[in-house]
Amino acid sequence: MLARILYNINARVSKIEGGDKHNAIPREAMAEVVAGEDAIEKIKELESAFRNEYSRTEPNLKVEVEKCRITKVLDEETNEKLIKLLMSLPHGVLAMSQEVEGLVETSTNLATIRMDGEATVVMSSRSSINSALDAVMQSIRCMAELAKASVEEGSKYPGWKPNLDSRLLKIASDAFKELYGKEPEKKAIHAGLETGVIGDLTGINEIISIGPQIEHPHSPDERVHIKSVEEFWKYLLHLLEKVAREW
Repeated sequence: MLARILYNINARVSKIEGGDKHNAIPREAMAEVVAGEDAIEKIKELESAFRNEYSRTEPNLKVEVEKCRITKVLDEETNEKLIKLLMSLPHGVLAMSQEVEGLVETSTNLATIRMDGEATVVMSSRSSINSALDAVMQSIRCMAELAKASVEEGSKYPGWKPNLDSRLLKIASDAFKELYGKEPEKKAIHAGLETGVIGDLTGINEIISIGPQIEHPHSPDERVHIKSVEEFWKYLLHLLEKVAREW
C-alpha cells in the first residue's frame, strides 16, 4: 500500500522503512518524502480505496500524514527504480493446492524494507512444493535484476507436502480420540516450519506438527492458551506411548 501511495503521488524518497521480521507479513510501513501540493488529497483518495479493498480483513486500516523536514532525497533514477521495484514485486497468494481444498500452496510477501545508505528489501516466500518455491525466487531475482539491484538468497524452508494417508497421522488421531473421546481436526496450513527442514535433511516423510493453541503468531498480539499447554502435554505423552507400542 505504501508503494502504491509513493507511485501515485510521484514521491521523491528520503527515507522508507517497513516490516519487522523476515518471516512475517508487515503490519505497518512509513516513508519520508517530497511530493507535490496535491499529494495529501491523493493520499486521502487512496486511503479510501484501501479501506474499500480491505474492508473485512483490515477494519482499523489508516494512513497518517505529517509534515517533516527533509534535507536529502534519492536521485531521480534511483528513486524511480526503487518505487517501480516495490510496485512490481509479487505479494500475496500465488497458487492454491490442487489436492487440499482451500489450502494456499505458494505465496510470497514483502517482509521488510530499510534505507541506510542503500535500500534493502527482504522478501519472504513459501511453498509446499520445492520446484514452485524455486520458481518464485527466480521471478523475484529477475525483477530485482531488471531494476539493477543486487540479489542475495538466504536459507529457505523446504516444501512439506501434506500427506493425509500418513501412518503417523492415523496413530496421532487415534491417540487423541482415546484421550479426549472425539476426532481431532486435521488441517494443512500455509507456513514455513522446522518440520520441513528436518524432513528434507533426513528423508523422513512421516511428519506431523502438533502443539498447544497459539494465536496471532509473529505479531505483538501473539499469545498461548495456558490450559491448552497442559492438555497438549498429556496428549504428547499418550501419543509417544502409542507410537512406541504400534510403530
